[in-house]
Parts: sequence; C-alpha cells; structure tokens
Amino acid sequence: MLAEGENMLKTYEMLKQDLTAYKALDMKIKRMADRREVIKLKKNLYKTGPTVSGYLEAAAICTPSYLSFDYALSCHGLIPERAKIYTSATCRKRKKKTFRNWFGTYFIRMSRCLFFHTKLKYATKMKDLV
Repeated sequence: MLAEGENMLKTYEMLKQDLTAYKALDMKIKRMADRREVIKLKKNLYKTGPTVSGYLEAAAICTPSYLSFDYALSCHGLIPERAKIYTSATCRKRKKKTFRNWFGTYFIRMSRCLFFHTKLKYATKMKDLV
C-alpha cells in the first residue's frame, strides 16, 4: 500500500512495484483511482497526493517541455493576471493537446521558434567583434 501522506507523481510501473502484495494489480489501481487515493493525470501517469505542484504535473504530462507564455509571465509577476492554464511549449511532433482534470487545465503546443538552437561564433580577430 502507498505510504500515508506520500505526495508525488508515479508511473503505472512505479505503482505496480508499490503494490506487489496484491494479485490483481490493475483492479487495485482502478479501485484506488475510484476512491481518489491516486488520481490519473494521463495514460500511465498518476498523482498520489493533493499537494504536488501544478507546474510539476505539467512537466510530467509532456516531456520534454517547458512552461511558457501566460503562465511563465504570471509566475514572474510580469502580468497582473493570474494564469489558470499551465501552458507548455515543446518541439515534439504533436501540434496541440489539452489535458483536463480536476486539478487544472494543461495546454501543450509545439513551438519550434521558442527553442533556441544557436551556434556560438567566436571572434578570432578584432574586426569580427564589430
């Protein structure tokens, strides 16, 4: 059984390792989800407690990605509004995807231009600096 007060994100495989004492693991995980002992965020990803931060959930839902746009501006106090949607940018193939659960809304969008792939050019002569 999961430890009381344990708050973290777990994959399906991690849950199976925690519940080795049970024979019908899939049924046990389903019952735990029905009783809200674990919350399914997406396929093979579960939340085991209420205090896991939303930005950690957003990072786990879509990897590799980073929080951006309105959410990042709001976190740093650059806009007065509070962002209610965790927006992640990724360079993966999917164009747009939205995950909703009772913790929040997670919006993922592909944005290649926001990933800066630059090569540093070193100046070898003084004229290269100008």
